[in-house]
Amino acid sequence: MMGIAMKIWLKRFIIITVVLMFLGVTAVAAFSVGAVSGFFARIQENSLSEDVISGEEEEAKIGIIRMEGLILSSGPEDFFASSTVITPGEVKRWLREILKDDQVKAVVIELNSPGGSPVAADEIYKAMKTFRASGKSVVVVMEDTATSGAYYIAVAADRIIASPATLTGSIGVISEITNIEELLKKVGVSVEVYKSGKFKDFSSFARGRTDEEKKLIQEYIDTAYDMFVSRVSEGRNMDKTVVHGLAQGQIYSGNKALELRLIDGLGSVEDGVEEAKKLQNLTEVKIVRYRTQSALDVLLGRIETMVNPVSSLMARFTPGFRAAYLPSF
Repeated sequence: MMGIAMKIWLKRFIIITVVLMFLGVTAVAAFSVGAVSGFFARIQENSLSEDVISGEEEEAKIGIIRMEGLILSSGPEDFFASSTVITPGEVKRWLREILKDDQVKAVVIELNSPGGSPVAADEIYKAMKTFRASGKSVVVVMEDTATSGAYYIAVAADRIIASPATLTGSIGVISEITNIEELLKKVGVSVEVYKSGKFKDFSSFARGRTDEEKKLIQEYIDTAYDMFVSRVSEGRNMDKTVVHGLAQGQIYSGNKALELRLIDGLGSVEDGVEEAKKLQNLTEVKIVRYRTQSALDVLLGRIETMVNPVSSLMARFTPGFRAAYLPSF
C-alpha cells in the first residue's frame, strides 16, 4: 500500500513540477520578449517604410496603406495584443507621418475589417477628416469585408470603391450580455455581489437585466446608433431618414451598395489609385505602398503568440457590457 501511495504522490509531484516549470518559462519568455520589444520601440524610428510600385521618377506621390482586422481602442501599440487590429493611435501616427511628406497628394486605403469599437471608429473617422482638410485626398477600397465600424471609417473618405462581392453595410450597433443564471442554479453555484449603487452590476453574467437596466443600455445603443447614422448621412450626402432605412443591420454586396449610393464605384486598388489621381488632377504619379510593420515587429509578434497565445483573446472576451459596431451575423 505504501508503494502505491508513494507512486501516486510522485506522479502528483512530477505534474505539479512540470506545470510550475511551464508557467515559469512562459513568464520569463513573456518578460524577455516584452523587454526586447520595449527596448527596440525606444530606439527605432516610427516612420513608415515605402515600396515604390511605379513612377519612380515622378514627383507627386499616391500612397497605398492597408488597414485590416478588428477596430479596437488599443492593439499593436500594446505588446500583448493581436497584430491584426486597427487602432486610432496607429492610424493617427500613419496619417501624421504621411502629412509631413509634401509629395504625397492622396492616400488609398485598402480596408478589410468587420468593424469594432464605436469610440475607436469615431476617432479614426475624425483623423481621416483632419487629413483631408490638409488638401490631400483619401480613397477607401473595400476588400472582402468592410461592415459596420469599417463602413463608419469609410464614409470619412472622398470616395469609396468596392468589389462586386465585397460584404459591407451592417450599419448599426450591437451588444450582447451573457446570462448563465439558470446554469449556475443547476450546478449549485451562487454569486455574492457587494456594490455601491443599484446599477453597478448591471452587466453581471449571473442574472438577467431589470427593466431600468434594459432602458439604460438601450439609451446608450441609441446614442451610438444615431452618431453612426449622422456620419453616414454627412459622408454620403444622404438624408438621415433614407440612411435610417438602410441602417437596420442589413448586409449588402458591393453591387447592392453601389445601387443604394453607399459607395461610389466598383473596382480594385488600381481603380482606387485612378480615382485618387482624378481627385488631385494628376496624370503621372509615383505610386508607393506603405509597410506598417518592420521585420522585428513581425518576429516579436510571432514569438509572443507562441509564448502567450490566449492573452489577447482573454482581453477581448472577458465578461461584461460592450457595445460594438459589428455585424449581427
